[in-house]
Amino acid sequence: MAKTVKGRAAVQLIADATTRPGLFAFGELLDMPNIQAILPYDVLITQLDVSNVRELEDLLINDCMYTVHYAAGRDIRPGQLDSMLKVLNDWVKTSEELMQNVEQKVMWAGNMVEEHNERKKQIEAQIEETKKTIKPDPEFRGAQESIYIDADIPMEEDRSGGRSK
Repeated sequence: MAKTVKGRAAVQLIADATTRPGLFAFGELLDMPNIQAILPYDVLITQLDVSNVRELEDLLINDCMYTVHYAAGRDIRPGQLDSMLKVLNDWVKTSEELMQNVEQKVMWAGNMVEEHNERKKQIEAQIEETKKTIKPDPEFRGAQESIYIDADIPMEEDRSGGRSK
């Protein structure tokens, strides 16, 4: 029927095909020469200022005919479903592998942070232990006090009349 319809009947067939719930593959219909004769894509592309057929079809489907809230597929021809499923399954497998790799990297980074924090605690504990084992040297402390005591004693004058350094 689609091969022989023309004029208003073809327009009605297109409207029925594109608005029927559950019918998602109407690309073959739009590819027929008698249908393209009533929908001259070249004229529509120019008049609607779109750059290619895909943009034109998106405009017609999304903006002119109905709003798409959910679509099971677009222009899937018989025999394409198996190859599409293979591509999607490959994508899922690759995504899962990437996710495992990311999870491993996150675990490694977490382990490195834990090791770093543990090493930091060990070093800080060693520093505290070393501080406890260091005893003040009484002679050194006495030397510091004598410096301050000597500062109160007047310095000898040098020959030029000033204080010695």
